[in-house]
Amino acid sequence: MVCIVCIGDSIVEGEGDDKGLSGWVGRLSISQLKNKKVGENRVYNLGMGMETSIDLLHRLYSEVLYRKPEVIILQAAHGDSRHMNNNSGKNEYEIGKKARMRTYYRIFDFLSKSKIKVLIIGLNPVCEIKYKKERVDLYQKHVESTRRGLKRLCKEYNLNFIDPKENIFEDKDLTEFYVDGIHPNAKGYDLMFEKISNKLKELKYI
Repeated sequence: MVCIVCIGDSIVEGEGDDKGLSGWVGRLSISQLKNKKVGENRVYNLGMGMETSIDLLHRLYSEVLYRKPEVIILQAAHGDSRHMNNNSGKNEYEIGKKARMRTYYRIFDFLSKSKIKVLIIGLNPVCEIKYKKERVDLYQKHVESTRRGLKRLCKEYNLNFIDPKENIFEDKDLTEFYVDGIHPNAKGYDLMFEKISNKLKELKYI
């Protein structure tokens, strides 16, 4: 039996999927359960909307490891990018860069020392046309800095990494694949599933 646990934010949860298949994780589950006996394979979807990197760290210990997974697929949290005015009236991210990188450092350090097979997925790129114009620059800055940081950390800890910008949505017109600024539609989730599934097969995880 292969037990796969997927954790992340609303994109892992499957928000925006107009086919009602629970995003790329739902498609992965269907592919893993097809023609299998009861109890042979399991795919858990632990996606949760508005998730932050700190939430991921807490739920890794409380919800993921509890299920004794053979494979963990973790997608970085877009919730870190929420921004608001602080007490001085300055607009800032809810989770600052140093804080989120320290959190991913802790997550990746643990995973690299475990015997669990791991695949890390970066942040989905922003569809500028469908995102609030006044927020695009700030959000793009967050996604790009986090993308570089995750790529560096995964290399440092020898963890397998998929960069959605370079490995999934490269050279794509995001307006065809998104329902809003970051959430894919059914076509987008079909593409994510295809790329992620191929990577899992390449790694011999499934």
